[in-house]
Amino acid sequence: MASPRNISSYRCVKDGWKTLDLSNQNLLVIPPAIFEHIDLERLDLQDNNICTAVVPREAANLASLVILDLGNNTNLGHLPRQIGLLAKLRELRVQRCGIEKLPEELYNLQTLEVLVAPGNKITTLSEDVDRLYNLKEIWLGENEIESLPGTLCMLSSLQTLSLFKNKLSSLPSGIANLQSLKLFSIQSNRFTALPADICKLCNLQVLHVGDNVIHELPDNITKLTKLRVLSISASHFKVFPAQVLHLWGLEELYMGRWSGPGRRSFVPKDIAMLRNLKRLAVDVCGLEALPDGVGALTQLEYLSLSYNRLSYLPPQILTLTNLKVLKLKNNGITSLPPAMHRLANIEQIDVTGNPLTYPPPKVLNGGVAAIMAFLTEEARLERIRREREDREFCQLMNALSVDVERAEWRWLGRELGLTDLELHAIQENAQDNLQEQTYKVLMTWREQAGECATLDRLVEHLRSIRLHHLAETLQDMRESRHLANTP
Repeated sequence: MASPRNISSYRCVKDGWKTLDLSNQNLLVIPPAIFEHIDLERLDLQDNNICTAVVPREAANLASLVILDLGNNTNLGHLPRQIGLLAKLRELRVQRCGIEKLPEELYNLQTLEVLVAPGNKITTLSEDVDRLYNLKEIWLGENEIESLPGTLCMLSSLQTLSLFKNKLSSLPSGIANLQSLKLFSIQSNRFTALPADICKLCNLQVLHVGDNVIHELPDNITKLTKLRVLSISASHFKVFPAQVLHLWGLEELYMGRWSGPGRRSFVPKDIAMLRNLKRLAVDVCGLEALPDGVGALTQLEYLSLSYNRLSYLPPQILTLTNLKVLKLKNNGITSLPPAMHRLANIEQIDVTGNPLTYPPPKVLNGGVAAIMAFLTEEARLERIRREREDREFCQLMNALSVDVERAEWRWLGRELGLTDLELHAIQENAQDNLQEQTYKVLMTWREQAGECATLDRLVEHLRSIRLHHLAETLQDMRESRHLANTP
């Protein structure tokens, strides 16, 4: 524990400020010897057990103090009146200190630029808040504020206003006057409608409005052309707000459970309109698949799809080659495809809570590097196998083509799904070469059918149009090749 005899040993220069760092020292009171350090610019008392804030008049000696951090002294209860003596204070941090009210003397600090006080029990802000005209940041989340004074809207320099998890249901009528505002958070309050005046905050870059009982967004939200981050998670929208898709500058969108609890929330098919997205979170939505538009979000670096109903890795993800973080926690995914090795920039994969059997547990427990190395090797082996199968398939088709009669190749082509236009083109290209025509029919079918173009499926097609002799020929060729390749 720090004492008056060794306090000087805690002095240092931090971020360019003459600092006394007494954080995490189990202090029960503020040591009076602190006030002898009259040149202090930064005082850090966070993470102690200070339960009383009795401060002598000598606090005025700290005339150079710019930053005061009392955060996480959970039993502090209140700020001393002497706080008003710190005439040069610019930044005050009192998060999670059990404070119920900010002292009136605080509003004398006309140099104050940053007020950080989340996680307290504050119920109101004084009408005198406009006296803090240099304020740039207010962090008052996780308090018990029910209303805001209209004078708050006179803080023309305010850039950050964080009020998440309070008891607000409305905003002052002059909120549109905060034209310097860049970050505004009112999520987890009691709003039933989003005030339209928010749409007049033309410099807004970050907006958090989720976890309120709001059913729609104002149409004019599209006027927030500088908006880069939007959170609408845990709202109560009846339909997905289409206005979001016209916020083309968005880089981060958090939309998990946007339709409210107990209802499935889909990803809009036109999500590809937001081509600048770098972070997308769609958790707790009941998703079983993704629309193709997700695959067009090639700038994505972070994608969270946790707590959904996915039983496989959506193939759209495989095109997101800039992806660094992929969260798939608590779905029903049983395997990760080898093609996932294409995500060369991936740094974090969270697949906990899935019934994965592939890759094997030993690989999964090895982390991202082990998973990607395994999938890369599996993809290499798969490529070798496919190349061998391709060669064998081509050889079999070439051999089978010899046994097709002139009246059969068109019949076969139609059974395999080729159009008359395609058959005509093949005939024109191959002229009177029946074997070449048949070969091209078979290879065109394989290209169109993809993975469904198996030899077993071809045998079924041949039998369905009563070309039993060709089916038997193909079976015999397969068996002879299998025997030839068996050691």
